[in-house]
Amino acid sequence: MQYDLNVNHGCSFYKLFLNAFPNHFKGNSVYAHYPMVIPAENHKILTDLKRAHLFDWSRPSFTAPRVSITSYGGARHVLENQETYRSVWGEALSFLVGKGGSKFMLAGDTPLHAGQRKCMASLLYRDGWKADIKAFYRSVTEQLLVEKSYRLAGQTHVDVVRDVGNIAHVHFAARMFGLPLKTAENPRGVYSEQELYAVLAVIFAAIFFDINPAKSFPLRQAARTVAQQLGKLIEANVKLVTGFGLRGLFTSSPSRNDPLAAYGSNLIKGLAKAGLSASDIAWSQILPTAGAMVPNQGEVFAQAVDFYLGEGRGHLGEIHRVANLEDSEESDSLLLGYAMEGVRLAGTFGSYRQAAVGGTVREDDGREVQVQPGDRVFVSFVSVSFILPLAVGV
Repeated sequence: MQYDLNVNHGCSFYKLFLNAFPNHFKGNSVYAHYPMVIPAENHKILTDLKRAHLFDWSRPSFTAPRVSITSYGGARHVLENQETYRSVWGEALSFLVGKGGSKFMLAGDTPLHAGQRKCMASLLYRDGWKADIKAFYRSVTEQLLVEKSYRLAGQTHVDVVRDVGNIAHVHFAARMFGLPLKTAENPRGVYSEQELYAVLAVIFAAIFFDINPAKSFPLRQAARTVAQQLGKLIEANVKLVTGFGLRGLFTSSPSRNDPLAAYGSNLIKGLAKAGLSASDIAWSQILPTAGAMVPNQGEVFAQAVDFYLGEGRGHLGEIHRVANLEDSEESDSLLLGYAMEGVRLAGTFGSYRQAAVGGTVREDDGREVQVQPGDRVFVSFVSVSFILPLAVGV
C-alpha cells in the first residue's frame, strides 16, 4: 500500500476503513485514521501535536448515498430552489482559506452571496471588456503555440491541453489578479506556469471534486498548504494596489497599456470601497475566483478539443473555415456555438446541493425522487445536456 509521510506520518491504515465503509466514515474521521487509539486520549495527543483541528471527532454513522437528478425539469427544480437545496462549497473553502471563505460569491445562495456576485460583475463587465479579453486570448494563444511547439519527424507537435489550454488561463488570472507568475517579463515571480496551474488545480479539486473518501484527507491537506502560501502573496499584492504594501515584491509594475491589469486594479479598489479589507479581498474573493476559474476553463477547453478531434472531427473543416473569416460578431458567434456544443456533448459536469428539508423532485419521465433532510443531491449536467436543443448544427 502506498504511503505519504505528509499524512499521519506515513500511516495508511485509514485507507482500509474508508474504502471498506465509504458511507460510514468521513474522510477526516479520527476513528478511521487512528482506529486503535481511544479517541479521548488521542485528542490529548493530537492537541499537543497541534493536529487535532485536522480531524472530525464525531462517532461514525451511516450517511445515505447521494440522490441523483438526471432530467432537465428536475435540475431546474433543484437549482432554482436555493433555500431548499443549498450550496455545499462553503465548508471546503473555509477549511482552505479560513472563515473568509464562506463570503465567496459562489460559496452560498444567501443575499450576501448574491450581493457579492452583483458587485463583482459591476466592477468587471464594463465597456470594452469583451474586446480586451478577446485580444488577450488571441495574443497569448499565438505566443504559447510558438513557444511550446516542437518539430519531430518533419511534423510540428504541441500538447495543446497542457501547454496552451491550461496555461493561457494561468496567464489571464496572473495578469488580472496580480498573481506572482514567473515569466521573462516578471523574473521576480514565485511560480512557473505549470506550478501555478498545479496549485490552482489542487485548490479546485479540493472544493469541487472531493468525492473519494480515501483520497479526501491528503487532498485537503495539500490544498490547504498551497492555498495558504498563495493567499499570503495575493494579500501582499492587494495591499500594494490599495496603497498599504511594499511595491514590487513579487510582481512587476503593470504596464499602463495592459487592460487586464487595469481591470484587476479597479476590481480591488472597488471591493475596498465596498468595505472589504485587504484580507477579505485576497482570501474570500481573488483566491477562490482564480482557483475556480483557471482549472475549470482549462477542463472545458480540453473536453471541447477532445470532442472535435474524436467524435466531432467531421466539423473541423467548417470550424477552420469560420476561424479564417474576417473578425465579425457572426463569426465569433459561430465559433462560440461550436465551442459550447463541444463542451455540452463531451462535458462531465454536475453540481452538488444539500437538502435543508425533505421533499420530492419530479423527473421529466414522471418518476418521483424522494429527498430527505440532509441528503446530498447531485444534479447531473451530462444527462441534462443531451436533452437541450443544439446551439449549432452538430
